[in-house]
This record gives sequence, C-alpha cells and structure tokens, in this order.
Amino acid sequence: MMHAAFPRKIDRKGMKRSAREALKGKLWPLRAVLITYAVALMLCYARPTLFDLIVGKTGVAAANFPAAEALGVWPKNPWLYMASLLVTNIGWLLFAMLYYEFAYLLLRVFRRETVRSADFFGGATKMLGRKLGTWLWARLWQFLWAPLANLTLTVTCAKLLFGAPLPRSVYLLVVSIGFLSTCVGITRMLAYSGAVYLIREFPQVTVRQALRLSIRMTRGYLWQMLLFLLSFFGWLFLAMSAGVIAILVSGSTIANWLLTGAGALLIIPYFETAAAGLYEELKRRALASGAISKADLAQPIAKKVH
Repeated sequence: MMHAAFPRKIDRKGMKRSAREALKGKLWPLRAVLITYAVALMLCYARPTLFDLIVGKTGVAAANFPAAEALGVWPKNPWLYMASLLVTNIGWLLFAMLYYEFAYLLLRVFRRETVRSADFFGGATKMLGRKLGTWLWARLWQFLWAPLANLTLTVTCAKLLFGAPLPRSVYLLVVSIGFLSTCVGITRMLAYSGAVYLIREFPQVTVRQALRLSIRMTRGYLWQMLLFLLSFFGWLFLAMSAGVIAILVSGSTIANWLLTGAGALLIIPYFETAAAGLYEELKRRALASGAISKADLAQPIAKKVH
C-alpha cells in the first residue's frame, strides 16, 4: 500500500494565521474559561511569592536552581523551601487537569466547532484518571530520559542531610550537565505533546497508547516543533514585559505577578490554538504516511514507550 510523503517542514506562519482566524469572536464568549485558566496558571507560578507573603522574606525564590548554592544564595529555611516544592507539585498536578480540557477546547476552536464555557467546566471533572495518568506517565519518562534536568530537590536534600554545602565546582558541574539533560527532556516533552489531545479526543485510547501514538506522530518533526515554540518567544517576551516593568518601578512582586498573568491571558489562547493546529497537522500526516492508522486509535499498540 502506497503512503503519502510529506516534506518535514511545517508551515508555521500559515498555522498561526489559521489560529488567529479561528479565535476571532471567540475570546469574549470564553472569558470565564480564560480567566479561570489564567488564575490557575498564576497560582502555580506564584509559589515563591505566596510563600514569601506567608512566612516573610525567606529567600525561597532565590533557590529554584542548583546554581543558587554555587552563587552563595540559599533560602534561610530549607524546610520551607521543601514545603514550597511540595505545594508546587500539587499545584501543577491540579493545573494539569484543567490544561488537558483547555487544550481540547481550543482544538475544537481551531476546527471551527461551536464551543461554550460550559463545555470546559463540565469536561474538567471528566476522565480525571486518564488525565492524571497521562500527566504522571509522561513526567516519569521525561525524568528517566533527563534525570539531571531538575536537581533542585537533590541539592536541597544534600544540604539538609550533610549540613555543609558541597564544593562550588560540584554545583557548576551539576548545572552544566543539567543543561544538556534539559535539552534531552525538551525533546521528550515535544514527543509526548500529542498525548494531551489523544486521550481526550479518543476515549478508547489508553494512557500508554496515547504516548506511543504521540511518539509516532512527532517522529522526524521535533526540530520543526521546537522552531514552532521559539516562534512565540517574542509574544512571550511581550507578555512578561509588563510584569518586569511593574517590579522595576514599584518593587511589588504582586504587581509583577498580576500584570504578567494579564499578559499571559492574551497570549496563551493564541499559542494553544496554534499548538492544536500543529497537532492536527501532525496527526493528518501520520495517518496519510502510515505512521499511525485509524485502527491504532481504537485498539492497543504492542510497542514500548521510549
């Protein structure tokens, strides 16, 4: 059987243009969804700010990276920092439940389907096991592929167990290796990105199947996907600028938090709708080329996730 062959290049400009067209007239009717999503996202990112507000200036925000120790910066209370990490992970876990539904809603927007805010709020509580399982399974594989990508917890435990800081050269080495490991982690994140839509669009597909299908769909397109992400860097910088200016002028982390969130509220729907378009294109190409089949979307696939 002959399968269609596609060039590896993806029309990023055309995809982003289609996303903008799909969003016309949709943002205001979906305002409740966008505000809810933005607030949930801000709460996750505001973890250091919230802890500083609750327990005072503990220096928590300065220790989000192993380099902090190498630079001589460490939270005054490492146990509070550990607690903040726990809060962060719980927050991101809850946020993942909203994200999967938000991504699916904007996939429907990209397809020009009729959507309502009630679709999001009604669907947010559905398939919780599948959403949670996909999020945890993907994070597990990302960690196994890039175990040094986030060493903050390890460094903190070493500090608590041994008391004295490790030599600065050790931390600099950790940062260097961690950077390379992070690059590997990013490729895995891109490879698993299609699972977000697959588990919601095809209820019969299991969590492990969704990751396998996503790997097949994205194979050979990881570089193009990375370029797609980087093409939004200017928009991201614009969204963050208001918050940076606010903190420089007023010194208020709350103002920074709120204004950055407001900027994200304007940029996120555009990015997520374009990302949904990228998923649609990759799925179409995978089906046409034989990388996946319609049968794969309805029955188990006996191959390992890697």
